[in-house]
Amino acid sequence: MLVLQKHNTEMTVAAGEALYTLVCLHQAEYSELVETLLSSQRDAIIYQRLADAFNKLTASSTPPTMDRKQKVAFLKSLEEFVANVGGLLCVK
Repeated sequence: MLVLQKHNTEMTVAAGEALYTLVCLHQAEYSELVETLLSSQRDAIIYQRLADAFNKLTASSTPPTMDRKQKVAFLKSLEEFVANVGGLLCVK
């Protein structure tokens, strides 16, 4: 919903907090979903933009934890992610 619908800051924060919790608790599944999404991209430019955006979204030298500082950084990165790739995922 975050990527496919019109940008709503309140929804982004609420959904981002939920997404961050899920990423923390299910890191392997999150990585698998990202890889699946990336592997479904036929356009090399879109693939690279998505890969870069996902790398920035979860960029950290340590795995995500429920640490407040990491969560705040994730939420900021999520806003950039939504702004940068929102239109890319709608294109078929």
